[in-house]
Amino acid sequence: MYRHTRIAIASLLVSAAAVLAQTSAQRPPAPNAGKVGGKVEVFVMPSGSPKSLFQLVRQSSLIVDCTVSGVMPVLNTNKDPNAPPHLETHSIVAVNAVLSGTVPNSSANILVAEIGGQTGNWNFSVKGDALVSPGERYIFFLLSDEREELPNTSGMPRYAVTGVWAGKVKVTNGKVSFAASAGSQLTGAYNRVSAPSCRHWTPQ
Repeated sequence: MYRHTRIAIASLLVSAAAVLAQTSAQRPPAPNAGKVGGKVEVFVMPSGSPKSLFQLVRQSSLIVDCTVSGVMPVLNTNKDPNAPPHLETHSIVAVNAVLSGTVPNSSANILVAEIGGQTGNWNFSVKGDALVSPGERYIFFLLSDEREELPNTSGMPRYAVTGVWAGKVKVTNGKVSFAASAGSQLTGAYNRVSAPSCRHWTPQ
């Protein structure tokens, strides 16, 4: 049986691990339990999500201009074999330039973890936050993701996006765009600004 389920989740943005781990932890039992598949649309409502560029910069440990180069196999973070999966997608991102912070070991590539993904007959997505795709360019505002319960064996530093969607700034034809769900203070002031000007957003 294949159903479409919508789930609302309240999550505190305390750290990257909190965004990803607490979202899974607070997800209530899904009606699809025990079924062979389902489509789950997750509503994430981070109470501490940055509303301004100043807050976004202050909350991020790393800010990079980057290009998505690949995607790792989708992960199921739910250890209960009798329950529906909790899916995450970890994308390989090539760092074009570091705007703020330091990438460990000056790695040319990092992992960016996102809630959502598809495996078998299961499809998880976050309302208002599409997964990144290979070939896309972004200005990413990131927090280190060092969850012990989800070991990182890739050899690349792993991060999560600050504010779930607020820190995911897409670059198209040299112009930046915040997701609509990031709020009017960010979209109204900065959408369609030229990508090179983003260097002035961070402390020099």
